[in-house]
Amino acid sequence: CVSINILPSGRVTMSMTTLLTLASMFGSLSSITPRISYTTKLDVWMVVCIVFVFGSLFEFTVIVFINGYFADVSYIVDSVNLTKKIAWIDDAKANRDSSGSAKVHPNPTASTQRPQTAMKTEDDNKKAQVLIRKIERSSIIAYPCLFLIFNIWYWVDILSVYLDSE
Repeated sequence: CVSINILPSGRVTMSMTTLLTLASMFGSLSSITPRISYTTKLDVWMVVCIVFVFGSLFEFTVIVFINGYFADVSYIVDSVNLTKKIAWIDDAKANRDSSGSAKVHPNPTASTQRPQTAMKTEDDNKKAQVLIRKIERSSIIAYPCLFLIFNIWYWVDILSVYLDSE
């Protein structure tokens, strides 16, 4: 299991390389085998492998979303506050009369207060980390088990067809 903190260089790179390799192999095999109107066992194998890799990418996307959603958003709020302060200064400059005195004295602290909806609590972050660990652990168990079940079904089916033909 590659850590979520190793975003671009870890999981995504491995998964994308595997996905592109499988797609390339599927394209190569499709081009060298005769065209037929039905699905072959090889097609099933390649599509299931691609689905498994895509599923792991989707699972990682969900984890990154959960981690980002419950992350500390103070830097976002701070940039919003900075934008509000700049807008207040621009408004103050625009509200000066010809003598140079301000017409309106808005309260800058009212517009720069941190909105309650944007604040994430430490408890939310801990719950998110527990949820991420549960998803990771279940995926670590589920993916190999499902792939093993698929392999058992696939190879039993292949062997039964082979043995029936003899």
